[in-house]
Amino acid sequence: MPLHCTYARVAVCIFPDDMALSAKYYRTRPLDLLEIGFRAFDSYGTKLPHQIVQQSDSNIELNIFFKNADSGIAFPAYKGEIREVFYSFHISEEQWGPFLERHVRCPTRTLRVRLSFPKDLVNVWGEVRSASGNTEPVPKEITKNLSGLWEDFIWELTELELLSRYRFMWAFADHRAVALRENLRQSFSEETKNDKGQFDVFLCHNSIDKPAVKAIGEKLKQQGLLPWLDEWELPPGRPWQILLEQQISQIRSAAVFVGQSGVGPWQNMEIRAFLSQFVKRDCPVIPVILPDCREAPPLPLFLTEITWVDFRKLSPDPIEQLLWGIRGTKAILTN
Repeated sequence: MPLHCTYARVAVCIFPDDMALSAKYYRTRPLDLLEIGFRAFDSYGTKLPHQIVQQSDSNIELNIFFKNADSGIAFPAYKGEIREVFYSFHISEEQWGPFLERHVRCPTRTLRVRLSFPKDLVNVWGEVRSASGNTEPVPKEITKNLSGLWEDFIWELTELELLSRYRFMWAFADHRAVALRENLRQSFSEETKNDKGQFDVFLCHNSIDKPAVKAIGEKLKQQGLLPWLDEWELPPGRPWQILLEQQISQIRSAAVFVGQSGVGPWQNMEIRAFLSQFVKRDCPVIPVILPDCREAPPLPLFLTEITWVDFRKLSPDPIEQLLWGIRGTKAILTN
């Protein structure tokens, strides 16, 4: 039986450490074969037609046919014959993930991979998984070739094992690229939390301090957090107590701000009751001193052992400290 086609697959996973988040991400930004500019051709430059076999939001599987796409003339591969097939595609900055995988499903003599990235952006390495499930580094070195502002990573191997998988992975060498990818994760996480009404922190404050608290809230948003602030979440004509009571179980922490008045918002009995609920749920309650506060007031008994975040100081960075308190892990600020 002659071979009439070969198999190709385009798959992306933007957050490989969080597959569920990746799946949600691609539901709003699915792969599109036309957008990625998929094209295939043979060693003579003849354009080869292709057909989608299976498609999901983050995965496109297709067959590439041994046929002239313009004339329709087929040239199947018979036993002992060799066909060279080249295909390429381009993944946008918003969709690409940190690896490329090639699954050898047809008898293949040579596999050649070229990955093109902006210069000095990434480091690339590869591994092969055999049909028996063993994984080890690819047997040949990945070479680099500079071409203007681009850097090509090239790898080639002959006599490939059938049903083996070759995966080429990359990590950002440029800290700015790392920050951009983290920003992308955080902004999408914020979109998801907005859809579900899941808030990261309740911004508890006196009304006189609202401008300063709003400014801090905006900085928290830039870092991918979703803060609850009455002005942002409370519809006109509705008492804040009722709405907060409905949503408080979905808020993961509270930041309690003290400003120029020097009076803590816990002096309000209703606010004190809400803060007590956070303590009972074992959620972080973080006292915060604003820049114009002259002297920090004594904390109520249930907050006495908690460390302040002090915006009157430049070091340690108060936003980093506040993020650490909310997330529970040390924060890396992204611009």
